Amino acid sequence: DYYRHMREHRNSFLCRFFGVHRIKPGKMHLLIMSNIFDTERVIHQRFDLKGSRVGRMVTEQEREKPTVILKDIDFERERGKAKPVQIGADRKPKLMEQLRTDAAFLQKLHV
Repeated sequence: DYYRHMREHRNSFLCRFFGVHRIKPGKMHLLIMSNIFDTERVIHQRFDLKGSRVGRMVTEQEREKPTVILKDIDFERERGKAKPVQIGADRKPKLMEQLRTDAAFLQKLHV
């Protein structure tokens, strides 16, 4: 089901998994995923949003690192709770349709 969904919906927002491997003798497990930041564009801020507030803020020490990935509470503080993310009127219908499609797929899997 996952493979079919990802092939049929190339713009899916779900994580793209390429493989899961177990390396012996240490029995290490390796998960290979797509890098969503593989772009020529400069990315000024990165956020890992989970929809939770529990433990979802980076420390001041982490914030100083140039490769920091901010979290949910950081997002709220940076953007302000009432300030929407601007995606443009032309992109909104495509974004909303893909979110609905991905959500329906996850619901079908009881995830």
